[in-house]
Amino acid sequence: MSIQEKSAGVTPGKERRGSLRSRVDLFPYVLILPALLVISFVIFYPIVEAIRTSLYSITIAASTQGEKFIGLANYFRVLSKPVFWNQLWVTFVYTFGTVVISYGVGLLAALLVEKPFWGRSVVRTVLLMPWILPHVVIATVFILLYDVQFGVANYLLGLFGFDPLQWLSDPSWAMPAVIIATSWSQYPIAFIMLLAGMLMIPEELYEAAEIDGANKLQLFWYVTMPSLRPVSTVIILLFTIWNFKRFDYIFVMTGGGPLHATETLIVETYLRAFKYWEVGHAAALGTITLLISVIFTIIYLFFVRKGEIQEG
Repeated sequence: MSIQEKSAGVTPGKERRGSLRSRVDLFPYVLILPALLVISFVIFYPIVEAIRTSLYSITIAASTQGEKFIGLANYFRVLSKPVFWNQLWVTFVYTFGTVVISYGVGLLAALLVEKPFWGRSVVRTVLLMPWILPHVVIATVFILLYDVQFGVANYLLGLFGFDPLQWLSDPSWAMPAVIIATSWSQYPIAFIMLLAGMLMIPEELYEAAEIDGANKLQLFWYVTMPSLRPVSTVIILLFTIWNFKRFDYIFVMTGGGPLHATETLIVETYLRAFKYWEVGHAAALGTITLLISVIFTIIYLFFVRKGEIQEG
């Protein structure tokens, strides 16, 4: 052992063990590195490519002539059109409506089957069935339900003395019709997550509240809902992200019509890319949609976190 090692109080054995520990600590990261590389490529490469494409003037007809760099011109073109702001509003309306209805129906369904009763497992299975059906199939079924002459929806309205509605061809009713179809297909996700959250709430909380004189409504509002806040945060965040970029139901049921009543940003992005062949314009629209989703997510999580800190 050298004089420097003695003065530093470090022995060769300790130094070797320290370096070995450092190598061992890196081993888990080495194992997950291939998966991280694949995920990064799948997620980030399309985003980077979309941003790059949005800076060029690219059309399918002129693709053989090469790409022309135009900077932020596509973004200025998108933001300067009044139709963009209408599509943004339509997107917000569709997202808000589907999130509220899906969460509300899921919560009611979870409350319905929370307590044991005969046939509860059958009821749970039936309530989960919309989740397993393909979206295109659900959209097609709802088109038949909304049929003006033979649809069940107008038949039920007629039983109560109401006139039939032009569900998918009337601008006033097309959006509610699509929102109902979307909410019916995704409420089981909220249902199963909220039910799992309810079953994890300790019975002692309810017993303590009942001793203090709380009624059923107060138990729900002051015990059940606060206990479900973490689950509700995840559900609302997922539904918001999913529905903000939802395409299938709107495209199959209305195609964005009538009169742009259901034309969201994602539908317009598709039309620009594959109907009008304006790839650069479509990439700019997609990038703006992604940016809005990220900003909304950050703001929502900020207020959720702020509320948790204030209550804590």
